[in-house]
Amino acid sequence: MFTLSREFEQQKRWVKALQYYRRGCEVSFGKTLRSTKPSPLERRTIGNYHGNSAYYFLQLGDTKSALAELDQAIKFKPEEAINFKNRGTLQMKLGNAEAARKDLAEYKRLTAESGKLSVNGRTVGDTNSILDMTSSLPAMTEKGHYEEVIRLTNEMIKTDPNFYRPYFFRLLSNISIGNYAPALKDAQILNKLNKNKTTDNILSDVKQLIKEGIPPYGDISILDKKPPVLLIRIDQNRATGISMSNYARTHKGDMRVYDAIAVRLWKAGRIKEADQEIDKALRVESRSECLLKQKVETSEALRNWPATEFFCTRYLEVIADNTDAVMNIDLLQSIFNTRKQARIKQNKVEEAVQDCNVLLKIEPDSAEVYRDRADLLMKLGRYQQAVSDYTSSIKYDDTKIAKNYLLRAAAYDKLGKADLAAKDRSTAKTLEQTLK
Repeated sequence: MFTLSREFEQQKRWVKALQYYRRGCEVSFGKTLRSTKPSPLERRTIGNYHGNSAYYFLQLGDTKSALAELDQAIKFKPEEAINFKNRGTLQMKLGNAEAARKDLAEYKRLTAESGKLSVNGRTVGDTNSILDMTSSLPAMTEKGHYEEVIRLTNEMIKTDPNFYRPYFFRLLSNISIGNYAPALKDAQILNKLNKNKTTDNILSDVKQLIKEGIPPYGDISILDKKPPVLLIRIDQNRATGISMSNYARTHKGDMRVYDAIAVRLWKAGRIKEADQEIDKALRVESRSECLLKQKVETSEALRNWPATEFFCTRYLEVIADNTDAVMNIDLLQSIFNTRKQARIKQNKVEEAVQDCNVLLKIEPDSAEVYRDRADLLMKLGRYQQAVSDYTSSIKYDDTKIAKNYLLRAAAYDKLGKADLAAKDRSTAKTLEQTLK
């Protein structure tokens, strides 16, 4: 979602950019955004959400919505200087001089207190600021702000070289831009500071990546097609855009390039090539929810059912640790439904029934899932259960198509109930004539 939002942002299609940004936040932080009693960390997440939404509304020229979003951003994150600057500037444009003056004065005060580097109004030397900064690193890494993550973690490590978390995020960011050598050094330090099975595996994985080498990009030229793709780099809250294709020609192994090529190839209908590009990215970020979701989509489009099933399962394993994703019913329904179809295509009947069971817990009035499960039960010889499911499908299917009755008639035949089978066939015939 965030990748698509950035893509539309680069094209200045602000409605779509805002739409996909909000969808991405709903998937990643939905539970937090709906929290009635947010924790300090959750308040910062909510504040960031509203502050970024305000940016999109400003681009759309919707000053009323932008002002409302900035009000919320300041409410939840009053220590963020840039929100006061943006609101003050907007108030000035709206002719609210006194309100603008107050906001800009607060912006100057917060900026003056920030020192050399600050997060949430605390200077780098403050231990609490380091904790605040690390709390923002996962989201920044997920959004692809690798250079900014490296800059921040460098400052954190200078302040406290024995705090292990900055090394982890600097390592991830360096790997994500193809800098394997410094990533290996961080993996070794991380393993020394916080040795456990996880850090052992991280060190092993980095060594394996170095051994295998950086996979080459696919068709870079597709990034130049109008509108050309830009690489957005964040430096101290300032975003700059450079040509993605020019960057790709001088920087190997950047996750953002693999992702951008894959998105463009997908849009161009070159699905197999897009799938290959996603494979390269997954080699580095095997637990990326965004990449796994894309891999599910390309595998399904290629009718590669074993891969579709595998990556659906992998995706479900990864999001098990993400409370917000697990609470996203539409997302879960989509993944289980896709895996169900992949298993049906492979004739994995029992496994497909299990997915139907889960789907019916999510949506207990789904005529389609009842019908699919009934078809599977017929293959297993469980005819009475099939009749029950076909009956439920008929109950919930608003279209009242003849096919449902013919399927149930076949199940009645297997049970030796010829009179009920005949009745269903008669109903099906009546429905067919009605539709003519």
